[in-house]
Amino acid sequence: ASAGRKGAQLEARLERGRRLAASFTEERDRERIRRDLEGRLGAFRSDPWWAMGKAEMAELHRGGSRPNRRVAARREAEEGRAAYPSSPGGQRCLAIVKSIEAPEVRLQAMSVDGPSRRSIEVSHRNLASLSFRAVKLDVEKQIEGSKDWSALPTTEEMRKLVRREAAAEWKVDLPPTPDYETHRTFVTPPMKEPGFYVVLASARPGFGDADNVVVGTNLFLSDLVLAVKPDPKSGELGARVLSGSAGTPVSGAEVALWRFDWREGHRREETKTTAGDGSVSFASRERGPTWHLLAKKGRDVTFDNQQV
Repeated sequence: ASAGRKGAQLEARLERGRRLAASFTEERDRERIRRDLEGRLGAFRSDPWWAMGKAEMAELHRGGSRPNRRVAARREAEEGRAAYPSSPGGQRCLAIVKSIEAPEVRLQAMSVDGPSRRSIEVSHRNLASLSFRAVKLDVEKQIEGSKDWSALPTTEEMRKLVRREAAAEWKVDLPPTPDYETHRTFVTPPMKEPGFYVVLASARPGFGDADNVVVGTNLFLSDLVLAVKPDPKSGELGARVLSGSAGTPVSGAEVALWRFDWREGHRREETKTTAGDGSVSFASRERGPTWHLLAKKGRDVTFDNQQV
């Protein structure tokens, strides 16, 4: 300050604020740090480093928990960018604005669900709509052909399915997110036929690679539900097959015990048929491999992805 270096004087104050913000993370403490910085910034308005102060203000808002925190953060950053666009602080403010405005989407689904259900959850912000494709696969062939610990398609495998023939295609308009926060929207897929699907969603129509993101998830459309109960004492593996819509036992369902071995390939070890109460039981096996159960009856199929 005595040397008249206003930018350096402000940076010392900003560093003090950073250290405090790293140590005091409760909202009431962050609010005090924000207000203190806000009260001091006016004295440095004529120096380009003022934009760096606005960037710090933006980060303090964005890291908080108050409603509309991202709106306030964007406002602070935009003021810094507009005042000194070519300065380091102005460039940092621009990066903050862009990151707050950036689209984001994640996808997850019920592992198994019936038709006409809200099976898919979309987490999104700054995105107006999503284009969907559902690709139907033979789950037993998928498991047999897998050379991975994961029996079902991974993210990398899903990317290769983008150009496969789709069993269904549809578009969903997403509600606006003016607070720039991530919101959840539930989606009902239009497929009626039971089976195993990989559901893909693209931020842009056409599922292109340029300036786009494609996300995916696995979904069994089935009325069969597997309730698996290993017995830790005897080593036996018991399971019941139930109707997802009615909750009643399913007799006559075929339940296959799969031995997982990523070196030699996954293989079906034994198959049994459920009794009147929907139950089956498999004798204990050697320790080492992991095991999975797959049940099917008619066109309905379901897979228990838990390792036993």
